[in-house]
Amino acid sequence: MPWGFKPVYKVKTAHAEITATATHPVLVHDKSDGACKYVDVQDLKVGVHQLINPVRDSDAKCRIDRVYTEPYARLSKEQKTKYVVTEYKSKIDLVLEALDTVDQETTKHNKDKIWSFLLSGVALPLDLAKTICEKFDLDSSKLIVHNRGERNPERINLPKYVDEDFSRLFGFLIGDGCLNYNGRMAKLLFSAGEID
Repeated sequence: MPWGFKPVYKVKTAHAEITATATHPVLVHDKSDGACKYVDVQDLKVGVHQLINPVRDSDAKCRIDRVYTEPYARLSKEQKTKYVVTEYKSKIDLVLEALDTVDQETTKHNKDKIWSFLLSGVALPLDLAKTICEKFDLDSSKLIVHNRGERNPERINLPKYVDEDFSRLFGFLIGDGCLNYNGRMAKLLFSAGEID
């Protein structure tokens, strides 16, 4: 990203006005597909993108969808308990049937990993986890879904909707922050600025 001064633009609506650079993202309601999303100022279209004013539209809920690059899943405590207390005709046959219904790439997850999934909370690829749930009559909608390698996803407290606090943090991150990942751990960093 080049440093230095950039031209700024004024975006005006009937009820609000913002001044921002061309690449500054703003939250809009897209009339073409009905979605709430961030659009750079330079890509705004009159009559298509309606700016969301957090003060005026405070009751408008704009959901933040979770992004999964490689979705994995594990059983919830409730589902593990159900598996343990249920009597099955042949657990090994059910595991083998599940492995027969998935593609060859997925079958590299051997029977031991499936037993670990059922008993100790090990995660499996989402499709295989759903197949196992189906075979063992477990509710796949109660799976804990997360990205591969993510630990304790239920403890990650991400916002579900865009609100004024989230927008302020997001703007601060874009303006004075960055994400840093060193292969093992991710960090959210901010510029401290001058301290008096």
